[in-house]
Amino acid sequence: MKPNVDTELATRIIRYRHDPVAFVREVIGVEEIYGYQAEVLRALAGQPRVKIAWRAGRGVGKSSLCAWAVLWHTFLFYESRTVTTASNWRQVERILWPEIHKWESRVDYSKLGFERSSIDVQKIGLIVADQWLSL
Repeated sequence: MKPNVDTELATRIIRYRHDPVAFVREVIGVEEIYGYQAEVLRALAGQPRVKIAWRAGRGVGKSSLCAWAVLWHTFLFYESRTVTTASNWRQVERILWPEIHKWESRVDYSKLGFERSSIDVQKIGLIVADQWLSL
């Protein structure tokens, strides 16, 4: 089930696909995005199959950035599968997915053409309209 799309919504979705920073600010409602976070998000929207690596300490916003990227990809690439992984299961289950849940609860679904009821948030999964998901 695809979202109900009119011209204004289609234009917004195309813009968000190409500008994940705007998605994070306008759809998730994040007011402060660090420079490196914006740089990584823009790189994700750049060339296909891009590989990104960065060095960062603890508590600098890596998990938030990853959660935003998962939400951006899940909601803007219809019928996609967004796989989440880390060097160990604890990082996926206890760090990344709680962060995804935190930011998902702030998503303004009306800006994406979805009803909140079409989103099934699970412990380590996010299913959108029974068609595509994040795992």
